[in-house]
Amino acid sequence: MTTAAWLAIGGWFVVTVLLGGGALRALRLPPNDLLRDWSTQFVAGQLVWLLLTLLTAFTPLPWSALLAIALGLAGLQAVVAVRRVGIAPAGRAVLVVIGSLLVIAALFPNLAALVHCTPAIETDARSIWLFHGKALYFDGGIDPRFFADPLLYWSSPDYPLLLPAQTAWSSTFVGRWDEFGSRACLWFLFAAWCRLLFVVLIRRGLPWWLGVALVFVFGCFGISFHTVGFAYVSGQADYHCSLPLLLAMLVLGTPRTAVPADADAGHGPFVALMLASTAATKSEGTIYALLFAAALLGWHGLVALRRGGLRGPFAAAVSQRGTWLVTAVFGLLPWFLWARFKAAHGMGSNLRLFERATTPGLLQELLSTRLPTVLQTLWNDPQLQQTKWLLGALAVLAVVSVLLRVLGRRGAGLRACEPVQAAAWLAVLALIATTYVLTPHDYVYHMTTSLTRLLFLPTQMVFVLVVFRLDALRRASFDR
Repeated sequence: MTTAAWLAIGGWFVVTVLLGGGALRALRLPPNDLLRDWSTQFVAGQLVWLLLTLLTAFTPLPWSALLAIALGLAGLQAVVAVRRVGIAPAGRAVLVVIGSLLVIAALFPNLAALVHCTPAIETDARSIWLFHGKALYFDGGIDPRFFADPLLYWSSPDYPLLLPAQTAWSSTFVGRWDEFGSRACLWFLFAAWCRLLFVVLIRRGLPWWLGVALVFVFGCFGISFHTVGFAYVSGQADYHCSLPLLLAMLVLGTPRTAVPADADAGHGPFVALMLASTAATKSEGTIYALLFAAALLGWHGLVALRRGGLRGPFAAAVSQRGTWLVTAVFGLLPWFLWARFKAAHGMGSNLRLFERATTPGLLQELLSTRLPTVLQTLWNDPQLQQTKWLLGALAVLAVVSVLLRVLGRRGAGLRACEPVQAAAWLAVLALIATTYVLTPHDYVYHMTTSLTRLLFLPTQMVFVLVVFRLDALRRASFDR
């Protein structure tokens, strides 16, 4: 990549942040520090790019016209933001963005170099995510001659388009497509996840140095790819699919005493935005998002019933206007548009897992023949080895918690969110194992090519448990 290409990608990054900030402002969401942070606005901006991309499937608007609209909206948001807060605060906000990017570049100096000097090498990155982005770029949007071509079934053209849309639009800013610059947008997305994780951890009351350390540990997930942090810029979508779920879990598990009372008002819209990002990144992300939302509503509903009814905090949370607006605009609308396009052109998944699961007798046969091999492969997977190290750290923290209780400290006991998180972790592992049991493909080869990536989410869920326990221990040290 050239310096000019990096500057162009930087321009795309700025426009994305402004688009996301404008969209969130237009929804008139409750005031919340997470929603005001540039990293959250960047995630929202990516979903705006996705919506603009999906419009090309239903309208005759050319790619250049949509780019002009995006630039106009971003410019309007910049003017409104400066007039609203003033030049000096806006300048400080820009310095925060620049400082965050520099810190992340210093923590992971190898990633920008890898993007700058090396093309994508992973099969799925080249044959699915970047390939779809390349089609969007050269066709000027969604062209059914590509996405509905039955000869391209091997590329899974029915997959969601969030990451392909980012590679296409960022390449538009550069002015050409190449195998290096097409991944540069992923570096900025990784930086946004790191910043957002740091902000969420600080909101929990953790000291800044522990927040930085945990962000670095988080960046080291995926070292089975032999380079720290490489998984996040490799061109694979799995890692960017599970990261929003991790952030939603951390936010929902934040002790109420750790944030101001009015800050809870923005938790619903923030979690809805994270689930929308997950659903728009991969097909299984939609399943994860739906299960997450259902479990969340069910859990809070049961708690509310135990406390005397569905009124009060539960009713207030469910009726939050901002949560449903974010869900509708960023979650349901992209899903509906893409589902409508696929239905109109006869596109569908080649796995057919639900059909196979409901075929009489097939599930029992596959469980008896495949499950032992699936479980053994899962247990020996390199990604699960990282999970085992995290489980070891969690066990040590649990022992320390017991010792504190014996010494008379209070506050180090089990939090309500921890058993729920542990049960969700087991459920995700079971869902992954079931996928390989039911796959119509050679299940051993299927696991060889994808299991490590799918196990990234369970690893992150144990990371969340470690954060919960660290937070409990930190608070227990002050409660005698």
